[in-house]
Amino acid sequence: MGRVPAARGADLGDLAPARAGPLPGSGSGRHDDRALRDRERSAAQPVRPGLLPYGLADAAPAALAPRLGRGRARQGAVLARRNCTQANWASFLALHVPAAAGYGGGPNTVQHPGSGPRGSCPGSITSSRRSLGRRVAVSCTDARTRGASRDSFPPARSRPGVPLVDAALLELGTRPIRPDAPGGDPARDDAEFAALQTEVRKLELPERPAVNWDIVVRNGTAILANRSKDILVAAYLTVALYERRGLEGLADGLQMSKELIANFWDTMYPEVKRARGRLAAFEWLSERGSAAVRRLGDKPVKAAQVEACQERLKELSDLLSEKLDGAFGTLSDLRDALNGLNAEEAAPPPPPPPPAGAAPPPRPAPSAAPAAVGAVTDDASAEQALNEAKRLLRQAGEYLRTKDPRDPAGYRIPRVAAWLTLRQLPPAGPDGKTQVPAPQPPDLLDRLETMLANAQFPGVLQEVEGRIATAVLWLDLHRLVAQALERMGPELAAAADAVVAEVRSLLGRLPGLPDLRFVNDQPFANAATKDWLRDRVLVGAQGGAPAPAASADAAEDPVAAARDEAVQLARQKKLPEALGLLSGQARRAPRLRDRVRLELEAARLCMEQGHHETALATLEGLENAVRHGPVESWDPEVAADVLRALIACRQRAGVKTPDDAQRVRELLGRLARLDVVAALELGGKR
Repeated sequence: MGRVPAARGADLGDLAPARAGPLPGSGSGRHDDRALRDRERSAAQPVRPGLLPYGLADAAPAALAPRLGRGRARQGAVLARRNCTQANWASFLALHVPAAAGYGGGPNTVQHPGSGPRGSCPGSITSSRRSLGRRVAVSCTDARTRGASRDSFPPARSRPGVPLVDAALLELGTRPIRPDAPGGDPARDDAEFAALQTEVRKLELPERPAVNWDIVVRNGTAILANRSKDILVAAYLTVALYERRGLEGLADGLQMSKELIANFWDTMYPEVKRARGRLAAFEWLSERGSAAVRRLGDKPVKAAQVEACQERLKELSDLLSEKLDGAFGTLSDLRDALNGLNAEEAAPPPPPPPPAGAAPPPRPAPSAAPAAVGAVTDDASAEQALNEAKRLLRQAGEYLRTKDPRDPAGYRIPRVAAWLTLRQLPPAGPDGKTQVPAPQPPDLLDRLETMLANAQFPGVLQEVEGRIATAVLWLDLHRLVAQALERMGPELAAAADAVVAEVRSLLGRLPGLPDLRFVNDQPFANAATKDWLRDRVLVGAQGGAPAPAASADAAEDPVAAARDEAVQLARQKKLPEALGLLSGQARRAPRLRDRVRLELEAARLCMEQGHHETALATLEGLENAVRHGPVESWDPEVAADVLRALIACRQRAGVKTPDDAQRVRELLGRLARLDVVAALELGGKR
């Protein structure tokens, strides 16, 4: 049996030699070869199994960390333990840890002792000691594990003041699953992924149950290490690392994600052909990561940690833009959140005390007050000031809304912050399609509509208000909030008016915004939202000017006057009176066009109040009258309005049978002859 340095009880410090190069708290950086050789000779003795309990994965890293740097000892120990068939933990420590730490002045081969319940490993560990910051090669020459040989201790990626990268995490982005399939296999159907996603999806639930981030970290790490290089898992893990370790964990997660892209782009999951799926993972990371970072508020954080996150985020963003079309700006929300943190430089060390008996230094003469910190002197400082103002406005709005949900300022201020620097429309093609990433998750709008229909109004507010800063151009959200507030009673009417007023102000500056689309062809404003914009937001408004309480054209248009009065009644929870008003006006209207419009307004009011069955019955009757009467031929605009409302109502009620689906297709075909754009918008929701 070979003789190796053995672990003596719990005294693991003797396993690690003096390091090569100075570290904090050390004196000289020179190697003390004589002391090192003495230590090796005194430590060499036969291995005694069972000195340490099997599976104590943190024991060796804890002993080596002061010499090897944070993370590097753990990576080497865990990696070697996994790849070597030597099962006895004490023998493993005695063999792998001294070799990894660099015993000996040059290459050093230590034979396996061959003890342990699983038999011996016939290979050997070869190490080469070099200076810290370069590589220490550790490989097992056993034929069964030779394919896993690698540099176990990558150089620490750091500079003064910036945290080191956790090498164990970095390995997730650099170490292949296996030689024949570096990216591994799909893992979305595995139990580990299901448990991980169950925790993450709690973030989307209205009741907001607590997420067990430990499960996300544990399962995410296991999947990336042993099963699949999945970029969505990496995104989940990055946010979980922030939740568990703060900015230091976020920096490590960003670096790991970058390495994953750099090393496994062609073999990772989702596959290359599923570019949209890959982009969605980073959109989720930006949205959820920014929301988590913004919870820090004004709390001071270390500037070095913020800088590390910013640098690694930029590297990840640049690499993603290089690899994936349409990825530019995907991580901008997270970048803005980091830029808005209250970063503080580390306080300088206090000056040394004056020598005994020395005269006190002369007091300096009074000087003028220093210039204000953060003074705006150029474009960069102006942008920084605006970002800071937006951050404070968001915090103020959230505080006011949480304190009193009836306060209009709690809804107005966050929208002012979100749209403060929005000066022009995003670039778009002739069809209105932009490169703006689509909202995530894809089913969010349907879930919010369902919550609204089920009178889960506080849940709608909680879900939407938390997304305003990250879904700046998505107008559907504001329609949902306004309708939820209106249905919660007259005491929240002023809050609903505040939402409407801010949307009106935005569209006054950017009137073409509702006609644009996200990169996946989802509209910024769907058909229901466009109806809301027309009937509630822009009614009577000219060039963005605020609309009065009653429509400006109400005096000339009896339909507009009746609609305004009915809306006010509905907001006071007097829906039967509102519908009675519209029905009475429709019976008395002398023109067929006005009768149809008034009944259409009654149906829309039912839809807004969540009474879809009543709305559907009204709209089916209207559609039948339009189809068999003269309206469709001589007033196609009104006919198209009826069809749009009927299709939207059927979709909200749910397409439950083949007959329902056939009916929707038939209506879409008729609508396409009257308004092809509206038909395309509604057809995309099937």
